[in-house]
Amino acid sequence: MSAAETADHLSLISILAYEGVDELDLVSVFAPLAKAASQSSRFPILPALTGSSSRVRGANGLTFEVDANITQLAHSDAVVIPGGPGVHVLHEDPELSKQLVALVQRQVPVYTICSGIFVLARLGLLDGLQVAVHAQKREALGNFINAEQIGSGFIQNGFLRSIGGSPRASYVKGLEMAYQILNDFCPEAIDYVAARLETWPALSK
Repeated sequence: MSAAETADHLSLISILAYEGVDELDLVSVFAPLAKAASQSSRFPILPALTGSSSRVRGANGLTFEVDANITQLAHSDAVVIPGGPGVHVLHEDPELSKQLVALVQRQVPVYTICSGIFVLARLGLLDGLQVAVHAQKREALGNFINAEQIGSGFIQNGFLRSIGGSPRASYVKGLEMAYQILNDFCPEAIDYVAARLETWPALSK
């Protein structure tokens, strides 16, 4: 059964996997969701690595097999955009841009990790929204949106949930975002996942 076919029964969380994605961002958000998905009879959630090609190479050389084609974003209950140097050309993918614009128009939740926010900024989808990004990337992001919109930590504003710029040494952005996604879609899975990973959320729920 494909990801799209199961979306009627499970919350489909599409995680963008692209050339030059930051491996830590990708794995740290995917792994906790996959732990929950392993107990699908208890936790109705399905994470899927989604991209324009069947295999992608991360920023530091790791390769990832992609579960679903980018067109399946249309069936998603939420989309995650990890950071990484490759994010700066994602807006040039016409199918991805089309899908993201449609998702935002439908107010489907979009979760961005650090520089993942740039693809939305380049597509003009952040009008008036408060966002979070790594402190060293604020100036670059200010080329696309007003500086007053840019903050740090975890920020939820409209359809957007963004994370970045935390000063906490133990703060793994992708992991914290995974817990936020679980909190939104199946909060009963948080204790199970945290016990399995032996890592509890740093952010309050």
